Amino acid sequence: MKSLLALSLLFLCHSTCFSAIFYVPDDFGMIQEAVDQALDNDTVIVRPGTYFENIDFLGKAIVVRSEKGPAVTVVDGNQAGPVATFANGEGRDSVLEGFRLSNGLGWDGGGIACRSSSPTISANTIAQNGTYFGGGGIRCDSSSPLISGNVISNNWSSDGYGGGICCTFSDPIISNNVIRDNEMIQCGEKGGGIYCRDSSPLIANNIITGNSGNYGSGGGIFCQDSAATMINNTVCGNTTLREGGGICCSGGTAAIVNTILRDNAAGSDPQVHGDGVSVTFCNVEGGWPGQGNIDADPLFVDPLAGDFHLTFDSPCRNRGDNNAIPPAMEEDWEGDPRIVQGVVDIGADEFYFHLYETGPALPGTPIDIKVVGYPGTAPVRLGLGAGILDPPLHTAYGYLFLASPIRQFDLGTIPLTGVLIHSATIPATWHSGDQKPLQALVGPLGASGSRLTNLLLLTVE
Repeated sequence: MKSLLALSLLFLCHSTCFSAIFYVPDDFGMIQEAVDQALDNDTVIVRPGTYFENIDFLGKAIVVRSEKGPAVTVVDGNQAGPVATFANGEGRDSVLEGFRLSNGLGWDGGGIACRSSSPTISANTIAQNGTYFGGGGIRCDSSSPLISGNVISNNWSSDGYGGGICCTFSDPIISNNVIRDNEMIQCGEKGGGIYCRDSSPLIANNIITGNSGNYGSGGGIFCQDSAATMINNTVCGNTTLREGGGICCSGGTAAIVNTILRDNAAGSDPQVHGDGVSVTFCNVEGGWPGQGNIDADPLFVDPLAGDFHLTFDSPCRNRGDNNAIPPAMEEDWEGDPRIVQGVVDIGADEFYFHLYETGPALPGTPIDIKVVGYPGTAPVRLGLGAGILDPPLHTAYGYLFLASPIRQFDLGTIPLTGVLIHSATIPATWHSGDQKPLQALVGPLGASGSRLTNLLLLTVE
């Protein structure tokens, strides 16, 4: 009796006083084994590697997170169903973060299936999954998930809806994602990138590009009988053979604000199609009636390479509607301040001091390091830190994230485009899974107006 009481007290203490951290494969060989044993408020951290399994959260309010991100941590669903499932009333405290989810195949949802749940799905790469009915990347049914900061690419839906994301009777927040190259592969279907029916989605700060509705409607987004709010998206280069290469709405309403719609293709109405659609403060190719709308080349850095950052002379800078920005939407798609010079920019990107890379970080191969800043003669200095300061150090130039010693490299000055591109080669001595913290200082040390950029944690693949 005493041992039973002690066990009960231990369980009560764990569930109310402590949160455990489990490591895979250190403590458990499989992710699902760790989930099975975890209790609410626990965290499962997954080391780099490839895990062949299908994860079910089982209704638990736990965090399942990779240690070093999706470039080196893969969950392969082996075409045995969705790679991850939320189907037991999970809420925002059920978090899936930092994985590459691939090779899932299901009737409703290939990469992730959400049924009557509202989890947090963040910072994942959800790629090369498929479904027979809806949601090659993510399927939401009677759910309200937060889908944020993911790359959702190269997923497909056959004989259904939503190559990238499919939502029915749901109220999802779809924000800060890159949704690209997803596809419908049967005739007459809808929503290459996103499909919503009888839903009220908030779709904000996303880059939606290269998606195909094939023979259906809505290459980028299709909304049916829904009340959709679309704010500060970049919808470019999507295709379909019927209506609405960029966005198509059938029934319901759609408020589209501060959004770029360019280079989309369709049988009719290549950029936007549908009744009940309000378009304001947008850059729409071919023009569109509505307050604040323009029709001009957005002057992206390199759209053919998928780089939709704005250059300094972009007509989208300082042309949006501040009143459309919800209080919680303080950042753009990659974490920069959403309103910089008093008026919000149009599109997913806000022009601001920023450091980023394009191309995979593979040992011995080239990579482009890019720095956004205001043109001038100010020098740019790139720093490589020995680690990351936690918390970061507040300075006169912004927050310093790099721990000493810091190696410094002079990159030159910001050109008239506002984007400095520096080609470098990843050292052959760096290994897969290595993480290198980088930050840039734009302007001379000690000069007024000089700024530190964001932290770039470069993960070697």
